[in-house]
Amino acid sequence: MAELNLKQIIDRLNAEFVGDTRKLVFWYDDKADFAEDLENVELENAKIYRLQPDNQFYTKYFLERVNTTTNYLVYAPFPKPDVRENHLEDTLLYSRRFFADRASLLSVDLGIEEKYKPILEKHIKFFADKKRTQRFYDLEIENFNEGNILTGLLSAICKARTCSFEEVVRIVLTESSLAENAYLQQFEQYDLLPSFWRLCEQHFGYTDVKPTLERLLVTLFVTYTARYVTKSYVQAELPAAWKSFVSYKAGNIIAFLDSLMNSVLYRDKYDELSDHVAKGLNVYQAFSGCRADDLVECDTFLAVDQVLVKWLMGRLLAEDTGAKLNELTIPEVCEKRAKMHFGRKTDKTYQLLQSAYCMVQAANYRSAEDFKAIVDRYLS
Repeated sequence: MAELNLKQIIDRLNAEFVGDTRKLVFWYDDKADFAEDLENVELENAKIYRLQPDNQFYTKYFLERVNTTTNYLVYAPFPKPDVRENHLEDTLLYSRRFFADRASLLSVDLGIEEKYKPILEKHIKFFADKKRTQRFYDLEIENFNEGNILTGLLSAICKARTCSFEEVVRIVLTESSLAENAYLQQFEQYDLLPSFWRLCEQHFGYTDVKPTLERLLVTLFVTYTARYVTKSYVQAELPAAWKSFVSYKAGNIIAFLDSLMNSVLYRDKYDELSDHVAKGLNVYQAFSGCRADDLVECDTFLAVDQVLVKWLMGRLLAEDTGAKLNELTIPEVCEKRAKMHFGRKTDKTYQLLQSAYCMVQAANYRSAEDFKAIVDRYLS
């Protein structure tokens, strides 16, 4: 017997025949799984007509000439014949078809085209749980295709409220660990892990022989950084070891990280991820050798501010109040950086540097050593 129990089948069949209008429902039971079960079944508002491979023409005559008022479930314990060999093909056009396997029932219920049914069949284990299945329904996906079916399955596993791959990645990266990620384990359980990595390539340009969340994360942050590290408004050279991580899908990546960075809900998690990548890439050391001008527009890492603060301190200690970065004066740089992402953590430092700038201008500080001691104490 098929995976759905007989009571479920009967309930669905009875639902097909509700109403006063005459209905014909065709059920091609490819493997005759329910042939014996239906021997003793009686439907509430219809009769069962057993179709045989050699009585199709008579069946057409019977349904359209002999009895034109009774509701019938036309049950065929064999696969539906090819169109050219099926005398009932035109009758099917104004009738309905019934499917008893879970994938087929889901296809009909959700309005998914027959050509996408193999996707449901491949991941049919996913639908074994009612709550998980309901989460998929609740996404209210329209115009099903392979991409949004797979994204919907991933979204349901992640308990996302919308069918969005970006939301799936956000949840994967922010709500579980990178090394032993609970969501990736569930993706693998339902044979969805290859689809997840394939969608990562489509959306973010990330591809790898052995893909990992760690390398995906580095790809996101390095690609974002490459866009905003500038040299006279022309992309500067990234460290050689970083270049292989730069993705051709920069636009999607920038939009994704911006959404994390600028979200009140997720900005702290962004900071954690940024710090994790910064430590792995040794960002502070890498950027210490860059021109400060190249870093003014970049706020991917807190290390950028640390490098800029060091440069600003150096200029002030040298009493170089005319120094500029990308045509910005020292106070303008401080004001700009304080308003950027890590300004929540660095604004007081930049305020101190602005005050120090005014002090240098007015020559009111006692000595360079005193000023440095004040700054060091404040930064600590």
